[in-house]
Amino acid sequence: MGDNRLHSTLEQDFETGLSFVSLEGLLDVATAPGAREAMLKSAAEHPQAIIVDVNRVHGSHRTALLVFAATARHLNEEGISVFIVADPATPIGSSVRQMLKGRADVCATHQEAILATQSAAPAHRAGHRLQAAIVPTGECGRPGAAPGAI
Repeated sequence: MGDNRLHSTLEQDFETGLSFVSLEGLLDVATAPGAREAMLKSAAEHPQAIIVDVNRVHGSHRTALLVFAATARHLNEEGISVFIVADPATPIGSSVRQMLKGRADVCATHQEAILATQSAAPAHRAGHRLQAAIVPTGECGRPGAAPGAI
């Protein structure tokens, strides 16, 4: 990528109720608002869950990663689950896990995140939004579970 921007791609799967956000490029304090904007734009269609792939993000400023926790918390309050996909074998994956532990649900793969949505609280029922108390643990698909619990 040679520039200092953060690019996002949004996809909606209306059949499953999932929304996908793929981010690519530099994540720092200047570009973090773009990550938040992409997540909020994705939420406009009221999905059950949003899966955010950060595997192609680089040079991330550790503090900038907190944008994912803050935005996930806001969306959780709206009844939308958020799962961050970050391969733990990569530098970004390691940073994401350290910074978001206990603040946001982090999954190693897309498949893991998709499976985790099946245990997430539904965002819709009979056309009305539900307010759900979703407590991210930093572990994929285990909202409300104590960190380290099996």
